[in-house]
Amino acid sequence: METLLQKSNINMSNLQRVMLKITSSDVNDLSRPCYIPGHKKEYYTILNATGLMDKDIKEFAKRTFKGTIAESFNITNEPGTNLLLFIMWYALKHKNNTLYHATLVYHMIRQYGHVMQRHFKQFCSEEVFSYSLETLTKTHLFSREKTIANSLFHLAKELQKRYTKDIQTFNIDGIIQFVSASRHRISQSVKSFAEHYYRAWKSGDALKTQTDVSDDEGNQYQNQSMERGKRVIDATVKNLTIYKTVDKRAMEESIKITRIKTGIAELITKEVNDMKYADNIRLILQLFVKDVTDKSMFCGRKYYDYVKRLMAIKRTRSRIYFKQQVNILLMKILKNIGQLQTFNSYTTQTQYIINSYLAFYLTMAMRNTTC
Repeated sequence: METLLQKSNINMSNLQRVMLKITSSDVNDLSRPCYIPGHKKEYYTILNATGLMDKDIKEFAKRTFKGTIAESFNITNEPGTNLLLFIMWYALKHKNNTLYHATLVYHMIRQYGHVMQRHFKQFCSEEVFSYSLETLTKTHLFSREKTIANSLFHLAKELQKRYTKDIQTFNIDGIIQFVSASRHRISQSVKSFAEHYYRAWKSGDALKTQTDVSDDEGNQYQNQSMERGKRVIDATVKNLTIYKTVDKRAMEESIKITRIKTGIAELITKEVNDMKYADNIRLILQLFVKDVTDKSMFCGRKYYDYVKRLMAIKRTRSRIYFKQQVNILLMKILKNIGQLQTFNSYTTQTQYIINSYLAFYLTMAMRNTTC
C-alpha cells in the first residue's frame, strides 16, 4: 500500500468531490428501471483523481494477491476493485469517513453492475422490471429495503461493520473475504430477482397489469405533471444531497406552517443533505407528484391543503404511500442524529408536527425550484 501511496498524487478534497459526484449520480440513476451502472469511464476519472496510472493498479493487484488463494480470482485482479480498495484504505488512514463511505457504496454499486450485466445481457423491459420489483417477496433484500439503492446502502453498512479494520490494516485475508462477500451478497439478490423477472416476462403478468389511460382532463394533466416531475425531482434530489443545498425559504416557511421548534427543524434540515437519503427523498417526491391533478396543487394555494391531506391519511390500501415514506425517512434521520429516543417521548401531536415539517420542507424545496 505504501508503494502505491508514494506513486500517487492526491488532493483529498478533489478526490472526495469526484467520489461523491460519481456515487450520487449512480444512486440517482438506480431509481430508473433496468439501469445498469457502467464503470470504464468512471474508473479513469477516479484514477486521474489519484494521480496513478492503470499499470500501477495492475502491478499492485499482482503483488498483493500473489501466492494467495485469490491469485487467480478475476474479482481480486480487477483494476477497478483494487483502485477502490486503495482509496478506502487511504480514506481510513486520513480518518476521512465521508470519502470512505462514498467509496464503499460505489464499490457495491460496481459489484451490482457487474452482476446485472451477466443476467441482463441483451434486453430489459422497464415495465417487467418495475412489476418484478413491486411483486418480490417481502423477505427479498430489494423489497425489504424498498429500493435497489437502499439495498446497496444496507449491504455497504453491513460490510463496513465487519471489514473496516481489515481494510484499515490491509489484512490480505480479510480483504479477500471482503471482496468475495461483497460480490456474493449482490449475486444472491440479483440472481433471485432475475429469476422472478424472467418468470414475469414469460407469463406476461406485467403486461396484464397495464391499464388504458383515460383522456379526461385530470388524467391528462396528471400524466404531464409526472413527466415534468421526474426532471424536477432529479434536480431537487441533487440540490439537497449532492450540492448540500439548504433551502432557507422552504425551511422558514415550513417552520411557520407547522410551528415546529427551530432547533429540531435545523437538525433535520442539515441531516437530510446526506447522500444516503437520496433514494428516500426521491420516493417521497414521486409519491407527492403522483396524485397532483392540477397546477394549483403544486404551485398554487391548494398545495398547502394537499400536503396536509396526504399527512392526515390514517388508512389506505396502498403498500407504499407518502405519509409512510416521510415517517420512514424521519426515523432514519432521528436515529442518525441521536434524537430518536427524545422523539419517542413526545406526544402524538408533537410527533405529527415533526413529520409534517419534513413533508413540507422536501416538497417545498422542490416547489421552489419550479413555481
